[in-house]
Amino acid sequence: MSGPRKRAGAGAMAAGLLLVGCGGSNGTPPQSDAGETARAPVAGRWDARDACPSLGRDRAAALGGAAVTDARLETISAGGGGLAAACTFTYANGATLMVLTREAPDADATSTAIEHARTGGGLAPPADPVPGLGKAAFWSDAGKQAQLFIDDRRYVTINFFKLPAGDDARARSLAIAKALL
Repeated sequence: MSGPRKRAGAGAMAAGLLLVGCGGSNGTPPQSDAGETARAPVAGRWDARDACPSLGRDRAAALGGAAVTDARLETISAGGGGLAAACTFTYANGATLMVLTREAPDADATSTAIEHARTGGGLAPPADPVPGLGKAAFWSDAGKQAQLFIDDRRYVTINFFKLPAGDDARARSLAIAKALL
């Protein structure tokens, strides 16, 4: 396996590793068209279920470089043990953006947990630090993935798939990260 297929597989593997840490899918069906109407998050309030509306179609289109044709939200874990949701934006140019947001019930973004995320639990090449974004931020060129620890409890993973040739996945992903701060 090589090229875009390998990168998509690496990104999917990294997202899967994150989901293992979040408790995996709870079997709830995806909510369709969650990004139909963008609503701004309440200032000072984080809700991991707002993965699509927090970014919104307009910002996703501007930062992704093409019109958004679809946005879908899937709750990955729910309840009192923390929350995670994934939003998938589909672009007119065939690209896809997946934004996973997570809020832990406790301050679990310890230096050990952050290092574990940076290295995929020792299964992936270490991601490169990106200074100036939240508590910690990383870019993995191998997985074409940005990770953002906003603070001790809030976390975001950003993956672009099938970007047009020559498009800068790192720059686009980090622009999304900045928009979610």
